[in-house]
Formats: sequence, C-alpha cells, structure tokens
Amino acid sequence: SIRRECIFQKNINILIVLIFIAYFSSVFGESRKQEIGLNEVLNLAEKNSPLLMSMNSDLESLYFRKKQEGMTQNPSVTIDYGQRKAANESGAEYSFQFEQPIYYPGRKELKQLLVDNDAKIKEVQYVEANNSIRLNSVKFAYRYFIADKKRDHVKERIKRLSKMETYIKSNPFITPQARTDLFIIERRLLGLKKHFNDLELDASKNYESMNFFLRIETTPILSLPFFNDGVKLDKADLLNKSMNRNPMILAAKGEIEKAKTELKIANLEKYPDYAVVSQIGEDRSGVSNRFFDLGLKFRVPVWDQYQNKVGSAETN
Repeated sequence: SIRRECIFQKNINILIVLIFIAYFSSVFGESRKQEIGLNEVLNLAEKNSPLLMSMNSDLESLYFRKKQEGMTQNPSVTIDYGQRKAANESGAEYSFQFEQPIYYPGRKELKQLLVDNDAKIKEVQYVEANNSIRLNSVKFAYRYFIADKKRDHVKERIKRLSKMETYIKSNPFITPQARTDLFIIERRLLGLKKHFNDLELDASKNYESMNFFLRIETTPILSLPFFNDGVKLDKADLLNKSMNRNPMILAAKGEIEKAKTELKIANLEKYPDYAVVSQIGEDRSGVSNRFFDLGLKFRVPVWDQYQNKVGSAETN
C-alpha cells in the first residue's frame, strides 16, 4: 500500500507539473503576439516591401549615374620610341602624344537632364507604388480585423448554445417542449458551425493577404480604429487634386519631358565631340630636330547626319 501511495503521489506531481507547463506556455504564447495599430500596419508595409526597396535602389543608382554623366572624359596618352635612318645615319626617335576629349557644348548638360527626367519618372512610380501598398495593407488589415471579430462572436454563441444543449440532454426526463427547444438549438448550432467555418476561412484568407504586405512571423493582435464620422470632401478640390497629383498623369508628363530631352540630344548628334591633341618629340637620325604639335581632332558628319535618329525622337 505504501508503494501504491508513492506511485499515486508521483503521478499527481507529474500531472501538476504538466498543468503548469501548459498554462505558462499558453500565457507565453499570448505575450509573444504583437499588438499593432494602424500606423504600425502602414510602417511595416512600407518597410518590408521588396518593390519599394528596389525602387529606392533604382533612384540611388540614377543619382550616381547623373554624377557620372557630369564627369570630364579621361585623356589618352601615346608614347612612341624607335630607330630611324636618314642620310646614312641612324638615330633614335621618340614622341609623346596627349589627347583630351571634350564634349560638344551642351551635350553633357543634356545627358544629365535626361537622367533627371528618368529620376522624376521613377519618383512618381515610387509614390504610386507606395500609395497602392498602403491602401492594400490597410484594406486587408481591416478585412482580417472584422472577420476575426465576427469569428470570435460566433464562437461565443456556439459555446452558449452548446451549454444549453448539454443542459437539456442531461435531464433524465425531457418534456415535449424541451425536445422542441433541443431541435431548434441543434439546427442553430449546425448553421453557426457552418458560418464559423466560413468566417475562419475568410479570416485566414485575409490574414494571408495582409501578411503579404506586412511580412510578420507571428499572428498579430490588431488594434484598429473604426470611423464614426465620414470625411467631408470638396468636389472642386478633389477634382483639382486628382489632376495635379495623379501619378499616371505626372508619369506621362515626365515621359513627354524625357522625349523632348532625347530630341535635343538627337539634334546635337550631327555636331561631333572634339579633342585637343598635342604632340612633342625628337628625331636624332641625320639632322637632329625636335617638334611640337597642337591641334583639334573631330569627326566630319558627311555620310551620316543622324536624321533617322532625329526623326525617331520627333515621333516619340
């Protein structure tokens, strides 16, 4: 009997430990859930968006590209050395040549302006993408929030009706009225359980849609405000903003400005860049002499005056 009492006491202690572990794990799991509000939803959506990060990288790349377009071209240097024979006398010959390319006036500034046009278009696209991400993250957050509230409400109703069902079934003598009530409760429970499953599916779907933008690991506890009063909108002001701040219109204006810049660059193609060329050297064969040259080097647009490129830019 003493041995049985020891085994029984040991089982009781194990059961108590398991109860404590289950309780603290549930409490710890609840504490790990992150409570987020409307501002946190927007901040997480913007912070964790790969599209916005990619666009930020593109804007940074355009910044460095503009600086690169404004850089002066590097010079080129040529060094020659050899032997030369003149008047039956041999001697060394060497020369040093320096060439500095120079853009035709206005070409460098137009290239920088073209990069500026690309940057403005990318900024408008960034604003449009940012607005879309903010809108969708808030939309799906509210859908999940409402579906979760409805699911909890239906779950409580199921619990209450289940208790009533259990109470009626526990009576040893069921009256005809109780039998009718039990039938009604069972039908309501079937409908509520089906509705609960639909709500749970809807909540799960909206949570996945919301988490596509938020990208969080644990299911959060949402704390979102409900709007009691509508926002008063001025029709004239709304129409004005819809035209002046519309990302599609702003992007189209940016494309037009970019096309104008490309046309200006195409018109400058027939005016070539040039280079300042200088050469110094010495010839020690025969009569020794030294020389120094200075001049300009450029292409002559005889056969190709880039009319097709200008026509393409005018069409755009």
